[in-house]
Amino acid sequence: MLDATAGVDLMYDLMEDRADIIPTPRGVRDYSNVTLHVARTERIGKTAMEELAAARFAALQENLAQRLSPEQQVLFVVHKRVEHLVPAADDLGVKAASATHWGAVDGSNEFKDYDTAVIIGLPFRDHVWGTNVFFAFQGVQGDEWHDNPSWKGHVNVRELLQQRHLAASIVQAIGRVRLRKVIDVQGHCAPTDVFIVLPTGDRGSEILRYIRQELPNVSVQDWSFEPDGPQVRVRRSGLPHERLVTYMAHRSPGRTYMNLIGREFGLKPHQRKDLQKTLRDENHATSLALKALGVTYGSEGKGKGAKSFLLKAV
Repeated sequence: MLDATAGVDLMYDLMEDRADIIPTPRGVRDYSNVTLHVARTERIGKTAMEELAAARFAALQENLAQRLSPEQQVLFVVHKRVEHLVPAADDLGVKAASATHWGAVDGSNEFKDYDTAVIIGLPFRDHVWGTNVFFAFQGVQGDEWHDNPSWKGHVNVRELLQQRHLAASIVQAIGRVRLRKVIDVQGHCAPTDVFIVLPTGDRGSEILRYIRQELPNVSVQDWSFEPDGPQVRVRRSGLPHERLVTYMAHRSPGRTYMNLIGREFGLKPHQRKDLQKTLRDENHATSLALKALGVTYGSEGKGKGAKSFLLKAV
């Protein structure tokens, strides 16, 4: 099995003699050309990101717009439900900006030439997940184990599973950009920036330790970014239609009314009217992209009481 993060993923350790983890020889790779910019915050899971996405992405846009240069190409790795809110290239003043989400990032080569990765929002697993994984590999434990989930000197193997799962996921995400490509005999990659928000406290520190373990000689710097700091207002380049397609791709079947879309994207009345005009054109690229997802534009009622919506088929 080829798994670049096998040295971090605790599940291989839980297999014991059923798995032989081959360590990467020392000196093969040198990540000193990679700068890892680290910020911390209290809540960075899926629920918090959905709840606080609009304010957090506005703050992120303002912060990155002051740090990034026009020639940079940026990949955002976020939760699926907030992917449509990622800043566009014009918002940041960069050459390109793309987004992907957890569950769709591992193994992708689509962004191999990008020089910057931004990770905000981490793929925490449910508390029960750690118990299920441990039982699957080590057998069902007695009631006392739930109060003292230790294993081979690890005081809390459930927490360790969570930490190492997050570290492995982050390393996989970081590996989608150009740091994987070796450019010389010393094992360097081209200069690469990675911006990440980690949890506060010991959990964040342990995750960072595993990242450093997997990226030898990586340069770690504090990132002066507060996701939940003072509210900021930013200008956005209208509504890039690919954002709407992404949004609808992740919606459940049924109707999504235009007033909800307007609030979600912060559209002004004239912007919403322009969008509706576009959606009435069945041959427009946006309409065709939505149609491929099983999404069509419609309305109910007449006059001022009419309500327009996008209908996603089951």
